[in-house]
Amino acid sequence: MTAVDEGLLYDLCSRARIVQVRSVSSEAGLRGLTDLVRRATGCTDTHSHERVAAMIESAPRPVGFRYGVERVERVSTARTTPPESWSEDERHDHRAAQDALLRAVGRDSGEPVAGPLGIARNVVEQLLLRWF
Repeated sequence: MTAVDEGLLYDLCSRARIVQVRSVSSEAGLRGLTDLVRRATGCTDTHSHERVAAMIESAPRPVGFRYGVERVERVSTARTTPPESWSEDERHDHRAAQDALLRAVGRDSGEPVAGPLGIARNVVEQLLLRWF
């Protein structure tokens, strides 16, 4: 059993939440997100799909997590293959969700927006993500 990278787990869950809100609308897409998160963080044995999905649902906006070379390599090689029994649409949703999450990693500078504008933005986004 490998050790779970908790920092990476929480950051990927928060990025997956944004990807889910913006572009994932199917169970196959959600499975693609959870599969990638579980494999990249080494928690396939300790965290179920349902547990990671719940973490994604409750995750806040990403704040200041810095990726090292080892973590970037682990995330970039963590892509999973959808089951053969799924339809072509489900397989496409699975791949598209993983592509979107991989694009979301490293998009920001790793620093939260400073000042009152940043605080207001975070509060509004949290309200929208959690309640609508």
